[in-house]
Amino acid sequence: MAKDLHAAVLALQGEIGTLQKNALNPHFRSKYLSLDALVEHVQPLLTKHGLIWITLPIGNDGPRLEYHLIHAETGADIAGSMPLLLEKQNAQGLGSAITYARRYALCAVLNIVADVDDDGEKASKQKKPAEKPATLADQLRGKKKGAEIKRFVADEFGATLDDVGTSADDLIKYLNGLDTEDHNKVLTWANG
Repeated sequence: MAKDLHAAVLALQGEIGTLQKNALNPHFRSKYLSLDALVEHVQPLLTKHGLIWITLPIGNDGPRLEYHLIHAETGADIAGSMPLLLEKQNAQGLGSAITYARRYALCAVLNIVADVDDDGEKASKQKKPAEKPATLADQLRGKKKGAEIKRFVADEFGATLDDVGTSADDLIKYLNGLDTEDHNKVLTWANG
C-alpha cells in the first residue's frame, strides 16, 4: 500500500482503465456510465490502495455535494464541492442531482474516462493512413528539371535566381511558399 495520498492515487489510476458506458439516457438518447457501475469498479481499487471516498450533501449556501478522497494511513485528503443543480424542486430532483454530482465528482477526482462499448467494432476496423497532400514540389517531380523550374519561376514572378535559391531544398521551400494562384500557374506551365 502506498505511503502517501498521491502515490496511492497514482497506483489506483494505473489500474482503473477505461470504463464502458452502460446506461441509456432516454431523454437525450445517449449512453453514460452509471453510478452503480462506477462504484462497483472503483470501490475495490479504493480499498486496495488505502483510499476512502466520501460524499456529503450540504446546504449552507444552496445545495452542494461535498467530496473527500482520504488516504487512510496519513489522513491527507483531496476535497472540494460542486453545486447540486436541481431539475425539480422535490426529493426526486434532489436525489437525481446528488447521484449525478457523485458520479461526476468521482470521475473528475480520479480522472476516469468512460467510453461507449462498441463490442470491439472500432478496434477491429483498420484505419487507412491519411494521405499527405502533395506539395507543389512533389507535383512537379519528374515533369521538369530543377534548373528549368528556377528559370520559369524567376521569369514568371520577377524573382532572381538568388530568391529561388541555389539548392533543391531552397527551390522546394520557395515553391511551397507560393500562394494558390501562383502554385496553379507553375503546374499549368509544367503540364503544358
